[in-house]
Amino acid sequence: MMRASSTAASDLPSLVMLNAGRINFDGKLDFSPLEKLAKITKYDTTSEEQIIERVQGHDIVLNKEMPLPSHIVNSFPPSVKLISELGTGYNNISTSSCTSKSISVNSLPTYATSAMSQQVITSILALSSSLHTQIISLTKNDRTYMSQCHLGPLPHSEVSSKTLGLIGGLGTIGTSVTKTAQSMGMRVISTSSSKPVGHSTNLGVEVVDVERLFKESDYVSIHCPLNKDTEGMVGKRLIEIMKPTAFLINTSRGTILKEEDLIDCLERGVIA
Repeated sequence: MMRASSTAASDLPSLVMLNAGRINFDGKLDFSPLEKLAKITKYDTTSEEQIIERVQGHDIVLNKEMPLPSHIVNSFPPSVKLISELGTGYNNISTSSCTSKSISVNSLPTYATSAMSQQVITSILALSSSLHTQIISLTKNDRTYMSQCHLGPLPHSEVSSKTLGLIGGLGTIGTSVTKTAQSMGMRVISTSSSKPVGHSTNLGVEVVDVERLFKESDYVSIHCPLNKDTEGMVGKRLIEIMKPTAFLINTSRGTILKEEDLIDCLERGVIA
């Protein structure tokens, strides 16, 4: 379904939202501030076959996670000057094709910062108390862990004094995670593509190399973007040097992890 805004000022840039329904899923977003800046055409959904037709005549394309590969971008009209990804990453967009067509690409680095940070902290707390395992037992009416008043061999420890290692953790989300983790008494270390090993941030986060991070951390959380340098970065080589009691959390793109390697290591009990 297409909805055209009432803005008609001819001097405003023309903007098309290809899948507005993906961000306005509950119908509560107010687009009026944006309508003061651009002439907007909104589509709730757009199929791959409809993209080229729908970007015709527009200066700006707003997109939410829909793949825009090279054969699509290469067919964009000369009018398109900017593709704005309504999320933190833009690995779904062929940036090389955008460069060749002089199309700028940007994203929203502060998108869902609180939500993602909360997800990481929630995962740490759930893993530290084997919460998921306990829930599964209760769904089977198995109250063993309750009747014996302890979790036996299952992990159950406070997170205070534990080490949290963040892969690419000096960005917006990683910084938010750091603040909460430190408030619970955790030590935080991180890798960085921009700061040298040995650098200490104003929050006291030490930058370390990736091997040291995986060796020392009780929890490893991945926060780097997906690109040619990070795809498949975490595999057996790194997982096998983790503590056998350690946990690995990935709220970034899935293919940063080598899935088969992870499954193999979990099945062999390499990590918790």
